[in-house]
Formats: sequence, C-alpha cells, structure tokens
Amino acid sequence: MRLLLVGDVLRRIVEVTSGDRIAVDVGPGRCALTRPLGRLLDGLQLGEPHRPSGLGEAASTSSSGRPRVVLVPADTSNDITNRLVLRVASVSPPGLDDALTRQLDERDPLTLRLALLRTSYAVPAVLSAARLRRAEETLDRWRFKVAYWKDQPTAPPQGIEDMRDALARDLDTATVLRMLHRLELDHGIPSGAKFATFVDLDRVLALDLRRRCGLGHW
Repeated sequence: MRLLLVGDVLRRIVEVTSGDRIAVDVGPGRCALTRPLGRLLDGLQLGEPHRPSGLGEAASTSSSGRPRVVLVPADTSNDITNRLVLRVASVSPPGLDDALTRQLDERDPLTLRLALLRTSYAVPAVLSAARLRRAEETLDRWRFKVAYWKDQPTAPPQGIEDMRDALARDLDTATVLRMLHRLELDHGIPSGAKFATFVDLDRVLALDLRRRCGLGHW
C-alpha cells in the first residue's frame, strides 16, 4: 500500500508543478494491511491505477512517451536498468493486531494517508493507535478551519514555493505537513492566505481538506 501512496504523491507533484504526466510502475511488495486493504485503497485518493512493474524491461519511458519511475520496497534487490528507482521503506508493525485493524476499518481512510505522509518514504513508517488518533484529530481540525477560512477575505497563498520545493526535492511530505502546521498557528497570516495555501497543497496531499466547506462552521 505504501508503494501505491508514494507513487500517487509523485504523480500529483509532477502534474501540479509542471503540468506533465509521469508513468509510475509499482514493483512487488508485501502489505500487512490485509483485512481492511480493499476499503482503504478505495478511499485513499490514489487517483489513476499504477501498473505492476515489468521489472525485466529496460525502458526509461512508457509506451505513451512519459518518463517512467519504478517504486520498489527498500529491502528488496532487483536489476532494474534505465529507469529511476525509488526505494520505499516498510510500514510497521508487519502484522496488525485486531484493535489497530478495527481502528483502520472505522476511520476515514484518509486518516491513514495523513499518518503515512508524516514520515519520509525512505524511512520506515510506524503505525500505532496514538498516531492514527493524532492524524484523525489533525484532519478534522484542518477541514473545520479550511471551511472557516474559505469565508474570509481572499489573500494570496503564503510559503507555496518553499513547500513545492520540498516536494520536488525529495517528495518531502513530512516537511510540508510541518510547514502547514506552523502556518495554521501563525496569527499574523490572513485567513484567506491560509485557505489558499492549504487548498493548493491539497492537490498533492489529497486529504480532501475542503470536505466541510459549505456545511457551516459550528
């Protein structure tokens, strides 16, 4: 699942920053989230499907001429040539207990997306009940605030270039999320600017931050 998520973030970054499209191949990997996997994949905002990689092919572009990137688990070896390879670290624990699995089943799937985006793709991600709860609280709070900010006087976004640079440099969603947290709490930045910034970054983060817009603030 994390391979699919990283591939989706990469695809979105390329489309948002350059308007281009990229072919993302996902190599074989293990997934511990077996029980809730189907529902989670449906709700994770993964966009267009990623094709299983033909790892024996030596091609740098897809049949459509798009640049091709291959995502593989960090702990696997392969002989992929002539393509950019991103090694994606694992998610732990490798086997989820019943309580954690139940929490994943009961929560908005985008809670899991946010929890995973808080860790660099190159670093093992640790899931726990506490981390899922914090992600859920953040998601609820941001959606509430985005709905409020939307109705305030408009203003240009703040810090967009720095955030996009972090994404383009190394898919650094963890840094971007920290920057959004700081922006959220900065009382010197107009609400309209916060709205514009959060909505712009949500094109990559895909957390459905506008979900509460139009539903009232209370």
